[in-house]
Amino acid sequence: NWHGQVYTHSGSYTYLTQTEQGCDSLEVLDLIIHYTTTYDTTVIACDSFDWLGNSFTESGVYVDTLINSSNCDSIVTLNLTINYSDTAYFAETACDSYNWHGQVYTHSGSYTYLTQTEQGCDSLEVLDLIIHYTTTYDTTVIACDSFDWLGNSFTESGVYVDTLINSSNCDSIVTLNLIINYSTSYDTTVVACNEFDWLSKTLTKSGIYVDTLTNKAGCDSIVTLNLIVNFSDSVYITETACNSYTWHGETYTSSGIYYYKTQTIHGCDSIEMLDLTVNYSYSTEFKDTLAGNHPYYWLGDTLSVAGDYTKTLLAFNGCDSTVTLHLHDNPISINTILIPEQCAGEEFVELEIIMEGYIDYLQIICSPEAKAAGMRDTTFILPVDHLFEYHHNARAGLHKATLTAYFHQLPVIQQDILFKVLYPNTIFEQQWNDMIAILTPAYNGGYDFTAFQWYKDGEPLQGETHSYLYQSLSLGAEYSALLTSPDGLQLMSCPIVPIDMAEISVYPTVVRPSESVTCHITDDATIFLYSSTGKLVEKLDLMAGDTNLTMPATAGIYMLKVLTFNNKEREIKIIVR
Repeated sequence: NWHGQVYTHSGSYTYLTQTEQGCDSLEVLDLIIHYTTTYDTTVIACDSFDWLGNSFTESGVYVDTLINSSNCDSIVTLNLTINYSDTAYFAETACDSYNWHGQVYTHSGSYTYLTQTEQGCDSLEVLDLIIHYTTTYDTTVIACDSFDWLGNSFTESGVYVDTLINSSNCDSIVTLNLIINYSTSYDTTVVACNEFDWLSKTLTKSGIYVDTLTNKAGCDSIVTLNLIVNFSDSVYITETACNSYTWHGETYTSSGIYYYKTQTIHGCDSIEMLDLTVNYSYSTEFKDTLAGNHPYYWLGDTLSVAGDYTKTLLAFNGCDSTVTLHLHDNPISINTILIPEQCAGEEFVELEIIMEGYIDYLQIICSPEAKAAGMRDTTFILPVDHLFEYHHNARAGLHKATLTAYFHQLPVIQQDILFKVLYPNTIFEQQWNDMIAILTPAYNGGYDFTAFQWYKDGEPLQGETHSYLYQSLSLGAEYSALLTSPDGLQLMSCPIVPIDMAEISVYPTVVRPSESVTCHITDDATIFLYSSTGKLVEKLDLMAGDTNLTMPATAGIYMLKVLTFNNKEREIKIIVR
């Protein structure tokens, strides 16, 4: 295409126009036109055909475009016909040998035979051959009287042959070498008394008995016993007597089995047997003790006074039995010498008790109020070396209980006892070396107080009636407090012994979120920061001196616990708001 004109043949072409100055301008085009070429090819192939870099496995018409020598398209067309090779698989099973395409095979294996299809392609036959073989078996048997073999019963020695089918469906030739031996028989008649031992058996009845033994040929030997058994005459006599018994002129004073022997009309033994039980009259004495003021019941009598009592009874053996009871008084007393005071939370307290008389066990029954405070009932089986009243973290207070002594399962004496449980020293907290404070109910186990009196080594400290003691503490001394509860009960606390505490201070204790506090300690320490729910927020190891600690970004109440390396500690509340 040139200046709007399409040319399809080679040649020289001109185009007349003008220049910008208005003069003629002649353009001459020397044009050469090349043309597209086409080629058709027809091919017949087996299985596949490679054409222009591609492998084709199916018949069809395939077209591709190339570049000819003139650099124009060259359109090539392939008319392809694909014929396929044929493969046939055969599986055969034969006995001993197999003939295939004129070849005899005697071993199992995979065999091939190559030929061609009608289109001239390869045709492969594959034979998967299994060869089974004829088997032979020889058996030698020695039998008695007869032998059953392959559905036949043989009664004479000889060599017998038969052909079967083995597990591979081939012939199995079996040969039997048979030797027949024969059974024997014997009869015997015996008359015996009571029993007769025959062939390791004891026979006690008349009759015909048959057993089978083995003769010297290894066959049955049938033996028959015609047995007549005559029996001894036995008479059994059972007697019970008191003290003695006379039988056949003989007097017996002991229990036992006695025999008297004679003979029957058949000449067998006749035995009389006496099964004799001799019971004796006897006397029995008992000792027992009255259970306090409770009556004593004995053989239908109700006794309340100590003494000796006798009765004659008919014993279970039918003879006289004289029974004597020696009944004694049992003066019982019990005295609680000392019920020690104890600290709340202790597991048990040892009781000092003096007892007189016979006592089987003691029982302490706590009042409902005492049980609600953690006391519990206890039973002591006597004798024991120590009496321990066990508690379950009993709370401070005066707890009532009842002590009861039992003898013969009866309560014989009873008295009230009172347990004094002091406030535990865990209600205190030491602050530095100059203050002991009583914790609030939220931290002291729930105890509330209305009045306070401080003591040192058992002596009251004048004027010290606050919930805290602020003075220079004496290390090793015992400090306690007489405390008054809202219901007016006055009760001492268990003592606390001050320890030398390191100087620990934290300031300020009220900060904004993410602000810092200064921790001043005189010893190396570990600090623990807990949330109000008790969750550990942070743990740090600090050197002695001043350290700035950044508080959490969440507002709330936090507990800062400082634990020095020599086990001195302090807890400080910090409010972040």
